[in-house]
Amino acid sequence: MILPTNVSAEIDLIKNDRLHGARELAVKALHGLKRSIEQFHTDNEKDLTRFLLTTSKAFAEARPSMISITNSISTVLCSTIQHDRSDKGLRESVMHEIDLQLATLEKAFINVVSNAANLLRGQGIVVTCSYSSTIIHALIKARKLDTSFKVLALHSPSSNGSLDFGVLTCSKLHEAHVECDVVDEANLLDKHGVHIGFVGADSIYPDGSVLNGSPTMRLAHEALKHHYPFYVVSETWKINPLPLLGLTPTIESGMDIMPTEFITAIVTEFGLLEPRDVNSYAIDFSKRFDTLNRVSWSIV
Repeated sequence: MILPTNVSAEIDLIKNDRLHGARELAVKALHGLKRSIEQFHTDNEKDLTRFLLTTSKAFAEARPSMISITNSISTVLCSTIQHDRSDKGLRESVMHEIDLQLATLEKAFINVVSNAANLLRGQGIVVTCSYSSTIIHALIKARKLDTSFKVLALHSPSSNGSLDFGVLTCSKLHEAHVECDVVDEANLLDKHGVHIGFVGADSIYPDGSVLNGSPTMRLAHEALKHHYPFYVVSETWKINPLPLLGLTPTIESGMDIMPTEFITAIVTEFGLLEPRDVNSYAIDFSKRFDTLNRVSWSIV
């Protein structure tokens, strides 16, 4: 099935977006899917099902390394398939499940920000890199809690050199009156008194390793060398089940994979998660993929 021009345009916006993180793009994808279903006019439920699966797959594949998009969309589809729809049609059911998923993502975001902000109590210098809206909101909330700290953000150039995510992070923090300096990797050792490392995540693999923008590994090495805690701040929706299904996750250019030995803990909406405990969440997400495979993407 060939997607309408307006749907392809929505997908291209996500595919080409380099200013927003995984959570924000998952929300954009869900809104885009909702608009697409609203605008697809048919009374034939089979045609609507084919369009829904084709469009969902296209949104999921727009940024495959950002697994929260795929997890969110698969959750919507599985919930639609599994729940009794006797009182409503497919279109209404999908809309309802999208709204529920958007509310779930928002609640998870609020909780993980709160949990991360509380970890900053009593800290002096926080070091981060790349760009994460979750990290930024956590730092801003911590400042509102009267926590006294300073942020160091490593220069984090995009793969094409058009953006520096460290500079962007500092700009966002300065707008909220959070003290922040951008530093070079070479100068990081000259900065004394770092108490805690905070980074976001694009994906978290079943073994607890984390995919995030470069230079995350450089920062992780420094944390391990100088014995300060290093936290990944992420909703559980970024846990990637694909390796459990025998699939190789996509890794976009400019990304680092951080092994578990560098990670103190993962700050989630449910509290601190040990890397070794990630697998149980990945199993739950993989079951949704299995359900979809039974209905099957092949219907498209």
